[in-house]
Amino acid sequence: MRLRSLMALAVAALTTGWLATAAQAAETLWVFTSYPQAMMDRYQAAFSAKHPEIDLRFNWGHTAEALKVLSQPKQDGMDVFWSPSTSGFEILADKGAFRPITPLLEGIPATLGKQNLSDPQGRYGVFELASFGIIVNDAYLKTHKLPTPKRWADLADPVYKGHILMPAPSDVGFAHPLFETILQHDGWDKGWDVLTKMAANAVMVDHDGNINVLDEVGSGRKGVGMIFDFAARRAQTQGRAVRFITPDLPIFSPARIAITADAPHAKAAETFVRFVLSDEGQTLLFRPDVSRLPVRADVYAAAPQGFDNPFAGTVPFTYDRALAAGREAEIVTEFTRRTGYGKHDESVPHQH
Repeated sequence: MRLRSLMALAVAALTTGWLATAAQAAETLWVFTSYPQAMMDRYQAAFSAKHPEIDLRFNWGHTAEALKVLSQPKQDGMDVFWSPSTSGFEILADKGAFRPITPLLEGIPATLGKQNLSDPQGRYGVFELASFGIIVNDAYLKTHKLPTPKRWADLADPVYKGHILMPAPSDVGFAHPLFETILQHDGWDKGWDVLTKMAANAVMVDHDGNINVLDEVGSGRKGVGMIFDFAARRAQTQGRAVRFITPDLPIFSPARIAITADAPHAKAAETFVRFVLSDEGQTLLFRPDVSRLPVRADVYAAAPQGFDNPFAGTVPFTYDRALAAGREAEIVTEFTRRTGYGKHDESVPHQH
């Protein structure tokens, strides 16, 4: 009788433990993101290995979709917003879409130079940085006897006419901060003089900015383009004959992460945010299939070649995000007025 009772207790304990484990494993964490599948696969594998009790899922969409989904009742069940969106976080934070995460940002720099990286009110935090620069094909430059550009203003030189690719501000997301940097640094009139001359030399890219620039410059059809650093690094690891140049005005674009106000799995969301901001989560950014800049300065001690530490020196220029956010439409209109370029003018053909 006693043996039977002990066996029953053992079975009950095992069953209860199994049910508890199953219940934990059934907790699904939904993350809304615009990051590429390959990068998310990398993070999903690492996070799931560390936290098998949380089932990590992704809902993909760009800023417009994020604004729509996270404004729905109960925010459509989303727990986390994780994206390199340049404006989505500010808009959603002002609508009360996020809960404070200040304790999770411990050890993460709040600023770069004078630029805020995370929200001063702690509603969202910085996750990684991307910088803009110039990508060149050295063989192309040599064939066409072109100098290597070192400054944004170099691309206004008529010697580059027909040899460079420029993003259209009406269609390519990273065009706006690129244009804004030149305008903020040089002033409205001088800045537009530089941009107009650059446009006169360029073939415009009006879709899939990084992809088309890499295709054109990497193949040698064009010699110079404007691009994100991570795209150039990935291209180099794939054996493409390109080189990335950081120009005189470095531009750092922060990607952010936030927990939604109505997160149905808030504790799991905190666990996820803590992981991606940890040394382990930040070091994953060095992987060749990710190739982005971490925001924990200490992890750069293990950085591969080509990952310059943005926190190691002084930042010579402070990008005014508030000013930039207020004139996106104006810059598109002004660019069209000064250059005559619209969506249906000459551009890089679609790549299939």
